[in-house]
Amino acid sequence: MHHPLGIGIGGSLQEYGQSTSSIENNEEPNSLFWDSVVSLGDLMGNASSSTASQFVKGHKPRELDIIPKEQMDASNMVSLMDDDTDVDEIEAPESDRILNRQRKDKSQGKASDKDVKSKGKAKPTKKQWERKSPKLRQLSPSRGSTVKDQTTFHAKVLPANDEIEAVYLQLTDFEGEASNYISLYPASSKPNEKMYEVTLGGFVDEYAGTQWSYRIIVQESSGIQYSFVDVPFTVAGTESIQSLPPIVTPQLVSATPMDTGTVLDADWPHGGAIQSSVGRILFDFGGETHVCSGTVINDGGIYNERSLILTAAHCAYDDITKQFALNAIFIPDQGNSQAPTDFDCSNDPYGCWYLSFAVVERGWAHNTFPANAEYDYAYWVVHDFVGTHIDGYNKVTGFLDQDVIPANLDFAADPQDLHVSSFGYSEDYDPSFRYCAGDSTSIREVPNYTNLFLPQCNLQGGASGGPWLANIDASGVGTVMSLNSWGFVDDPGMAGPSLQTSSGSRAECLFNVARTYQDPGSTKGYIISC
Repeated sequence: MHHPLGIGIGGSLQEYGQSTSSIENNEEPNSLFWDSVVSLGDLMGNASSSTASQFVKGHKPRELDIIPKEQMDASNMVSLMDDDTDVDEIEAPESDRILNRQRKDKSQGKASDKDVKSKGKAKPTKKQWERKSPKLRQLSPSRGSTVKDQTTFHAKVLPANDEIEAVYLQLTDFEGEASNYISLYPASSKPNEKMYEVTLGGFVDEYAGTQWSYRIIVQESSGIQYSFVDVPFTVAGTESIQSLPPIVTPQLVSATPMDTGTVLDADWPHGGAIQSSVGRILFDFGGETHVCSGTVINDGGIYNERSLILTAAHCAYDDITKQFALNAIFIPDQGNSQAPTDFDCSNDPYGCWYLSFAVVERGWAHNTFPANAEYDYAYWVVHDFVGTHIDGYNKVTGFLDQDVIPANLDFAADPQDLHVSSFGYSEDYDPSFRYCAGDSTSIREVPNYTNLFLPQCNLQGGASGGPWLANIDASGVGTVMSLNSWGFVDDPGMAGPSLQTSSGSRAECLFNVARTYQDPGSTKGYIISC
């Protein structure tokens, strides 16, 4: 008798009857896109000044200004030249800072002859030199990337002070035609920085394969506008997101592997990278608390402001009651905690993170175990917003993928016949970090699917979603090949789904969705048909 390994504290999975809306066919929820995506037609057209609505979680739709390009005052615009500076880190050169200050003084009627040299340039006073100019960080889409039909453009602007009045976006299409300007709304705010974003729709098949670009304009309260360098991108159209190239191509680790012996069930003795990236997932199904394991995954570092956690689908979505998990938190390195599993983050070394939303495959959500075992993988998304992280007893930044060492995925590698180590937080040894190790084989116990299998593994409930690592070395660095899915009640053995794209896995497709889609709000997740 086999069973999923995610177990509840005080009970197993039950039918609770609560339903939740979900998304299919690679679409985000209707509530999110109802009147929320600004169309290219509005932006590229010759309309007069207008507004558009943009959905923002937890707020009423914001009004975004669309300003015709003919009406944008270019006399106060400073163009920042591309001097091969990384597009994710741009600031005004010192010469432009002086020029900007001169213009501001003139606009306020404060410029005097003694402040200007004979060549007509402002003389840099101490106050002028100390003045900060805008900088951009974490531009997305990144230079040379591929965008889908509906794409969120965002940029972090530093410093975020009273002098920044507005941030605009302008597109240039594949024929060189510049669009009107649209304002970006502040999506998050932290000391000395703000993230601005807007979602545009209409990059359809008509434009597939064409080259576009965009630029960000930062306007100060003085009226001075900084125009940053153009960022080129390619339109993919409405093709399945599965066809988009991945941002990262993780490679198998070349470090010296550990001994290839068999471990049935033991405490992990080496610490290192994997102990920091694997953690306990604590969540509710129908008001009852459950536990699983998950792994912080390397998502390439381009789509920032979020971290991804790989886990089992049954640790995110109940295939019986058809509901996403609620009140989910992630506790990394719980093995070094000062207490068993609970919602008190202060007794954990890194603290804990609230999980924002989950992404699962339609094949999991529309079937029940064991018929859906091949789709038993999912991703939780953690936003880097204020309030997402709760402090533990060690000092950390609060950004999950910076505080731990994310593990690498390899969607191309063949997972068959490898020596792997499986990790997780079994409920019976709470809060110890446990592992088993051995040579992977295969097993056909569930209908129409052959699982990967570790015959000599005795990890128990709560280890679900924990990673299988190949080529792991003594520092805990390796490559994720599968995860803990189900096992037998009375006999050892751990089964896991394949994550290899060429073998039919949808894990890479879901990975691309998880690193790009917006927060769906109250639905708590996406059901994706890859």
